[in-house]
Amino acid sequence: MYVSVRNGFSKTLPVIIGYALSIFTAVNTCGVTATFVYSRAFQKSNIQHIYENISETDFSRQYKTYIDSLGYSFTADSKKLEEIFRNEENITEETFQYFNGLQKDFDTEENFSEKFRTGYKQILFDLLKSDIPSFVLESPELSENEFDESIKMMYNDDKMLNAVYIEEHFTRTPAISFLKKISFVLIVVAVMIILNFVINRISRFIKGFGTADHILGIISGIAEISVYFIIISVIIKVLTDAGNNEMILFNDDTIEKTRIFRHIYNIIIKNTVD
Repeated sequence: MYVSVRNGFSKTLPVIIGYALSIFTAVNTCGVTATFVYSRAFQKSNIQHIYENISETDFSRQYKTYIDSLGYSFTADSKKLEEIFRNEENITEETFQYFNGLQKDFDTEENFSEKFRTGYKQILFDLLKSDIPSFVLESPELSENEFDESIKMMYNDDKMLNAVYIEEHFTRTPAISFLKKISFVLIVVAVMIILNFVINRISRFIKGFGTADHILGIISGIAEISVYFIIISVIIKVLTDAGNNEMILFNDDTIEKTRIFRHIYNIIIKNTVD
């Protein structure tokens, strides 16, 4: 801020333009960059890790273990679950009816449906967490048809095809989203370094216009602070995601407790890397 005021508005105007250009460039290229980096550096290994972890998994038995942990008074039969998962069209409803036959009114269909979906996400998480970062395993909200398809895919004889399906529908989007944030920061910094080199040469030939020019330099100072604030916000988001929202300082709960920062932070993230 002080340097901007001292140099004056006319000399720091190119700096403001440079900051704006660096943000514009990063916003418009970080997504493409992240997708490219993921496809070249991480996608193949992720699919391989998924394949290795699901190949020998008894999915029905995993689900039985999960259902038994919910505290219902019945015990699920893994073979019956496999029969439903393989053959039924509406898997959630048929599974609910099966359990309702074991224990009348054991739960509401709405509550069970939520638990049933949670179980699938938990099983995938437990299977893959040793090889794939937990923040990449954030499962999307699936429609009923998508959820049924996801379960049926677990019984596909071609396990590599199943691994590709899981990578596409469950791990790819959060992985690219994380890389997008990192790409944004790196692109902003890289463009700023290049432009600052050019701007420093140009500013030597620009003369100021007196006191008013120095006062207007405050504008460029504010612009500079804003850019740094944007970069810091995105870095905080990267740390929050990387720490699976469990780090002491860098987590959503801590951010939400701030009165002013949370609003600025949410606006920045929404308009840059979301």
